[in-house]
Amino acid sequence: MSLRFGAAALLLVAARTAAASEPLPTETAQVTQTTQPRIEAAPDTKAEAKEDREPRPEIELSGRVFFRAAATKVDAGDFGTDLELASARLEARRQWRRLRVVVEVELARKARLKDAFVRWRKGPLRVQAGQFKEPGSNVELESTFDLPVVDRGTVHDLLDRFAIGGRRPGVQFELAGGGRLDPSLRVGVFQGIDARGDLLAEPGSNGLGLAARAEISPGGIGLGLFGGWRALEPIDGGGVRRLGMVGADVTMQRKLGRTRLRIWLDGTVGENAIDHDQTDSCHATFAAGRAIVAFAVGAQRSGARYVEPYVHAGAVDPDLDVGDDQVVEAGLGANIGRWDRMRLSLELNRRGVATRNAVPFLGGDAALVSRSAILVQLATRL
Repeated sequence: MSLRFGAAALLLVAARTAAASEPLPTETAQVTQTTQPRIEAAPDTKAEAKEDREPRPEIELSGRVFFRAAATKVDAGDFGTDLELASARLEARRQWRRLRVVVEVELARKARLKDAFVRWRKGPLRVQAGQFKEPGSNVELESTFDLPVVDRGTVHDLLDRFAIGGRRPGVQFELAGGGRLDPSLRVGVFQGIDARGDLLAEPGSNGLGLAARAEISPGGIGLGLFGGWRALEPIDGGGVRRLGMVGADVTMQRKLGRTRLRIWLDGTVGENAIDHDQTDSCHATFAAGRAIVAFAVGAQRSGARYVEPYVHAGAVDPDLDVGDDQVVEAGLGANIGRWDRMRLSLELNRRGVATRNAVPFLGGDAALVSRSAILVQLATRL
């Protein structure tokens, strides 16, 4: 009995050993090989692993070119013609997570920096620092290419001379609400300028000004209020003055079938240190207003053919206490081209200057004069 039991045990062990030594079926071996995990070098940190998954930011380039021809007849003066490269702008943008970096340069006539800023955004909050446009009228904040006119005109030139609008170093905070009214609020501090338009760069000059803008858009119509205190040194060595100003604007862009109606209206009133007597401590009160109306046919999408007649008008009274010193300007024109890509503009422009404002400060180095002009401009966006 014991010999039989021992023989049976030996046979069972031999059978198991033989079965273990046999190779697995081919299919089983292939499955085992394909399911074996790949072993890769792990990133050193979680941050590195996250960056590896994120797409690398790319630099976006854009630009514009304005080439202008003008025929001008000065009242009681000569007739002249001019050709000029009015603008050759190049812009580079880069987005990385919540940061956006923008650098823009103007290459026409004399190369100069226009915009250079960093913007950080999280939810409804935006913080922007660098050199950029201070919050003001929508006519000033809008790109010249997006306005239907050849340029912003004399009103813009005089407001810039009064230290209103323009690009300056600053820091701005913005809150955007969204929703039906789409409310927004921008508040910023910006460096002031001197009588030549240069930045107040002297240490301790205390040359910071404040600018703000609030806006809502009920029914697609933008309603804005803006204001602030500009820092200005109207006379070299005469000290920095802070001058208040307030304004309001209305903006509308509405599609009507195959047509598009665009309207900009604005008005500004404030203190003006560059008055007829710059040596006194009193500030003149100025008032300015503008209107632009354009009606485009065929502007349905970017690159579509379109025709757009337009009309614009503006006026500035540099000192409300002084009579016969107003400047008025009006224009009638039309654009034809490819929407948001290129256009050819023809404009008839008239500027009228009252007799008492024949003061060099209104025109910068020379007094303004009444004149009529025919303007032709080719504008291209890259």
